[in-house]
This record gives sequence, C-alpha cells and structure tokens, in this order.
Amino acid sequence: MLGRLGFALAAIAFVGVAGCGEPARQTVPADKVAQIQLEDVYGLYKTHVEKLKRPPSKLEQLYAWEPAYVNGYAAVNEGKVVVVWGVPVPPAPGTAPTILAYEKDVPSDGGFVLFQDGAVRHLTSAEFQLAPQAGRR
Repeated sequence: MLGRLGFALAAIAFVGVAGCGEPARQTVPADKVAQIQLEDVYGLYKTHVEKLKRPPSKLEQLYAWEPAYVNGYAAVNEGKVVVVWGVPVPPAPGTAPTILAYEKDVPSDGGFVLFQDGAVRHLTSAEFQLAPQAGRR
C-alpha cells in the first residue's frame, strides 16, 4: 500500500515539476489596473446602495461586499483611490453625473475617474477641476 502511495506522490510531484519553469511574464498595464479598480469601487458602492437604499459614508460599510470586489476595496483601503462618500447612484434624472471616485493623483497629475453612472474616464488635472463633483458647484 505504501509503495503505491509513494509511487502516486512521486508521479504527481514529477508532473508538477515538469510543468514548472519560468512562467511567462504577463504584466497588466497600469491604466487597465486603474480602470478595473474603479469598476470594482462602483460595484461595491452600487451594491451597498441597492441593498441598503442609501449611499455609504465610509469604507467599512462596504466590507460585506469586499469578497466580490476585492480590487476596488483594496484600492480604497490602501489610499490608491479616493471616494466621494454619500453620492447617490444612479444620478438624478436630467443631471450630469458627478465624480464618485478617482485615483489619488488625479487632482495634480490627471488619471482615471469614476462617475456616479459607472463610467470610467481619463481626465487631465484641468478637466478634473472642471468636472461636476458632489458638494461643489
């Protein structure tokens, strides 16, 4: 019995080692990572609004949906993405969507911005300053 088990383990180890080697390195462009993170932030935020019928006011309120939107939750938790808390989704009918979240460096360097309708767009810092934002007229 031990002989068969030993043989089976050795065969599995051999197959595992034979398949090993230098993995092909595939990097995801930073722009794509930022877009994915912001799309996840929208998923977190929108799920909260749909379930509790009100927008969240802090990150901890989104913890229940973190497993489904890991990248977005982590980006906010690590300070890579800034969220404008308390913004309703979707936008009120007939109004321009306001900014819901953005990469932390957008105000100074430009970058990706998430609007309350779920759209993710790249804005320059000047465009960001002119974009509609909650609490700012």
